[in-house]
Amino acid sequence: MLDDYPARNSFLGSETTKLLKGLYGRFTGDDPVCLCVFQPTAAGGQLVFLDRYSEVQVLLKPGLSAHKSFLDTDLGVTWGAVIPASATKETIKYYVENNSEEVRNDVAAIYRRRFQGKVEVLPDGHVPVGTTFKLCLVCPRPDYSNTSECRRVPRLGIIYSFGEFRPDVLLTADMLTAAEKIFQVRLATLLEYQGKFCPKIEGQSREKKTRSAHKIACAVASDLPTSADERIFLAAKLLLMHHFFFPHDPVAALLFQQLTTDSGSVFKRHGLAEFAVTMQGNTNSDGLIAAVTDDLAYLIASCDHNVMNSPQREERAAIIEKMKQPIGMALALLCGNYCRETRDGEEYVTIQLPKNLKLEIGGDAWPIFGFSKFSTWAASPKAEDGARSFLESLHPEGPLSSRKAERYNNTDVLRKRRDGTWFALGYDEWYISYGRARCTLDFLADQKNGRKVSPSAGDDPPTQALPPHLENVP
Repeated sequence: MLDDYPARNSFLGSETTKLLKGLYGRFTGDDPVCLCVFQPTAAGGQLVFLDRYSEVQVLLKPGLSAHKSFLDTDLGVTWGAVIPASATKETIKYYVENNSEEVRNDVAAIYRRRFQGKVEVLPDGHVPVGTTFKLCLVCPRPDYSNTSECRRVPRLGIIYSFGEFRPDVLLTADMLTAAEKIFQVRLATLLEYQGKFCPKIEGQSREKKTRSAHKIACAVASDLPTSADERIFLAAKLLLMHHFFFPHDPVAALLFQQLTTDSGSVFKRHGLAEFAVTMQGNTNSDGLIAAVTDDLAYLIASCDHNVMNSPQREERAAIIEKMKQPIGMALALLCGNYCRETRDGEEYVTIQLPKNLKLEIGGDAWPIFGFSKFSTWAASPKAEDGARSFLESLHPEGPLSSRKAERYNNTDVLRKRRDGTWFALGYDEWYISYGRARCTLDFLADQKNGRKVSPSAGDDPPTQALPPHLENVP
């Protein structure tokens, strides 16, 4: 019943399809210029060679220097710089050893077609040693209003040409055009899925209207009304997708490592392949949260061209301020520990905040559920599929097709009065339902393994399951 389900990557192919349809011909096969899009994977990453004439996707292992460009935190990136280079024995050896003969043959065919015999291509699918080329790292425009270093700009791919086919100025212009398109397509591909589990628009609960994370991001960027629940949903999506834009400094994935004992499970429970962080950061969680908040504000601003190109710091600062609390709430939900406790005669289940996450929830409800009613629901035949579907709604493609995306259960949230008594209130916010789904799956896992409490509570028993300010509410 609780078998592992497969992580999916087909949305990467969806991105490639959109780019092939939307990019100008010179980038995809009609001019002597080559564009490769970098896509992070559990193994590090892959380069997708965009070519409209190839029958299958041409997936390359990044070269020695290219891989460093995408994954090295400390590597300074000069935006728009054209880098002259030549093929060396070392890079050719790496290319031959890391790419199959089929891939090399596909690349050789692309080179022959694009450069019309003016670049020599050897039988084993590469150019000779000493062949000159020039390349640009594909990056969107720097966020001049809030970023002092270009190295924080998303690294999306490489664009290159051999010999003197492309003047430097034209190659830089090509890079910018390609970067803007790739960036917008990636944002939309990762955020535009709109299923039944999106938060309802505030004030329109009767119609149950919802909007995708991409539409919510556009609204936040342009200062249109959004609910706190929508912003928590957007923050959760962006945290899980952060490494697709900043694989060289994946501060969200580093946060998952700091806030939970099993960072891979954060990706897995949402149907995503784990992104393995190769570097070890010394930054504490507060510093990482500040960095990830800046990054997510950059991505949100990028959903609105008017804001992204504005020189006004105030507009970007407003996005950061709007997203601080939702990002904290999303981190607590994604990385918190399932907990089952009895206190003051009331047994309940909840998501316990990570110990090293400082979070002021204020007057918001927290997902705390009375055990009796909760366990009755969790024992029903549809509970597991419903819970998995809800968590998988954060995946770019939504829940697996084999699972029904029906409305999740509405087990009431418990609150505690100052006199020590407990009472239940109905909450239908997305983030409350997310807490129910997480508790359901962890509860079922405990049942399967014969445990009464969650595994995370075994070595270090929780001393405070409720956030302190949620004790003794009026």
